Amino acid sequence: MENKIAFFFLLGVLLIFNTCHKEDLCQNKNCYPGTCVDGICNCPVGYETDENGFCIESVCVGINCVHGRCVNGQCNCDAGYELDANGHCTVVSREKFIGAYTVYKACPETGTSSYNTNIVAGENIYEIKIGHFNGYSNVIGTIHGGDTLYISHSYMINGTGVYSKNAIGEGMITFTYWHFVFDGVSWSPVIAESCQSVFIQQ
Repeated sequence: MENKIAFFFLLGVLLIFNTCHKEDLCQNKNCYPGTCVDGICNCPVGYETDENGFCIESVCVGINCVHGRCVNGQCNCDAGYELDANGHCTVVSREKFIGAYTVYKACPETGTSSYNTNIVAGENIYEIKIGHFNGYSNVIGTIHGGDTLYISHSYMINGTGVYSKNAIGEGMITFTYWHFVFDGVSWSPVIAESCQSVFIQQ
C-alpha cells in the first residue's frame, strides 16, 4: 500500500513538474491580428496563414514581395528597394543614383559655380556616397521612398535631394541644402550658404 502511495505521489510530482516546464510555443510568435495557440496562428476572417505560418490578408496570399511586405494586396518595400514592373520589391533604389555627374551650384550668399563628382554605393543598401559635395568628400545620402535622399556630413551639410529625368532623358538630382560653419566663439553651427545644386548624370 505504501509503495502504491509513493508511486502515485511521484507520478503527480512528475506531472506537475512537466506542466510547469512546458515550453511556451507562442512566446516569440507574432500572429497579429490573429491569436497563437500551441505555436500555431489562428487567423480571423479575411486573413490566412502565409508560408511562414503568420496571418496575412487573404488578398496577399500568393504575393511574394521579395524585399517587402504585402498590405491590401500591394507590396510595401523595405528601405533601399522599390517596385519593379510586376509590383514586387526587387529594384535596388540606389542603382539609379550611381555614376558620374556635373554639378551646377547656386547659392544667394556665394553665387554660382560648377564642378564634377561621382556617386558610389554606400555601406547599407539604402545609402549612397557622394565623392565630392560642396568641397566635402564622402557626403552620405540616405534613400527614402525610392527617389528622395536625405544628405548629411558631420555638422557641415544637411539637406534633401530628389532624383528625376530631365527633358532629354538624363538622370538628375536636385539638392536643396544648407552649408554650416562654426562661429569660432561658442562653436555653434551657423548657416554659411543656403543652396540649390543640380547634379546632371553623365
